[in-house]
Amino acid sequence: MGGAQENVRALAVAAKKSGHEVTVAFGETGWLAAEMNKAGVQTALLRGLRRSWNPLLALVYLRELRSLVRAQQPDIVHFHSSNAMVGLLGIRGHRGPGAQGSSDSRNRNPGTPGPRDPTTSIIATIHGLSALHPGWRGPEIIRLAYRMGLRFLLCRADKVIFVCESDLKMALEQKLVSANKAVVVHNGVSAKTDYLSREEARRKLFGVASGEWRVASDYVIGTIARMDYAKNLEALIGAAAEVINKKNEGVKELKSDGVDKPTDGLDTPPSLLHSFTPSLLLVIIGGGPEEKKLRALAEKLSIADRVIFAGNVPNAARYLKAFEIFALTSRFEGLPYAVLEAAAAGLPIVTTAVGGVPEIIEDGVSGILVNVVA
Repeated sequence: MGGAQENVRALAVAAKKSGHEVTVAFGETGWLAAEMNKAGVQTALLRGLRRSWNPLLALVYLRELRSLVRAQQPDIVHFHSSNAMVGLLGIRGHRGPGAQGSSDSRNRNPGTPGPRDPTTSIIATIHGLSALHPGWRGPEIIRLAYRMGLRFLLCRADKVIFVCESDLKMALEQKLVSANKAVVVHNGVSAKTDYLSREEARRKLFGVASGEWRVASDYVIGTIARMDYAKNLEALIGAAAEVINKKNEGVKELKSDGVDKPTDGLDTPPSLLHSFTPSLLLVIIGGGPEEKKLRALAEKLSIADRVIFAGNVPNAARYLKAFEIFALTSRFEGLPYAVLEAAAAGLPIVTTAVGGVPEIIEDGVSGILVNVVA
């Protein structure tokens, strides 16, 4: 579950509670679909909306979206991902029955009131401009195509929302959008999260009862992040190794026997602390394409028994009380929900000063900002 999905969930639930009719459309079922069903929000599956370079899928998506808009006549259509924004090609200026110039309007008897003008307003929220950040790794032709494509699509929106001032500034510099249609709306999180207790969160994340392995005495640094290039988790593992290996010098390790026991269906590490020192433990919640590489790095740095790869955990913010410190080592960001959630949980935060992070974390006051480690 990413920041864009969490944003959609929060907006849809709040809009429904305010009395609005809401439909959330997506390309595949999963966490967001389940959350919408739980909240009683209407959903629509658009099978053409996929992460794909296939132009035929894009055409399917455009046809499905236009059909949905014609059927529902919404006042607002709000796009939340670069894939979804292709839909701007299909519904800009859409008018339904009764609109000025439509056959329904022309055939109506003079003086007879018709349906309201159903012109749809288009909003696009940019949750990040990853391919335009200096730290992005990829062919320059992809960066150029991304910039030109986004510029072409956003000119069709009535309003463009950025989640941080940093991204708005970049968009204006790159001429992606005109200043008069751009606005910043920072992400927000609920302060009413139903947190698990420290011991319960650790027991579930580690896959064992905390008392059995004495993990209650560990000092836990944790993060919630996708395991990919942008999140730069190798820097976090490297920093943890430096602290752990230094602290463990000359310290006699306590031995424990037993077998890891998975609990509650959560992903758990394959082995946990058969050789145990009551010191620092690193917990990473999330999955992604670099997991194998990161596990190998932990092995290479001799801290594999001190790093918990907890996997993808539903409603991960509920587990934040398991941590003493929240850390984020991203190379680039928009405005990460994980930092907001950690702040709401009252955790000390150490994070790289990227994207919109310095807009919400004051160095030395509400957290510690550090430079990106290459």
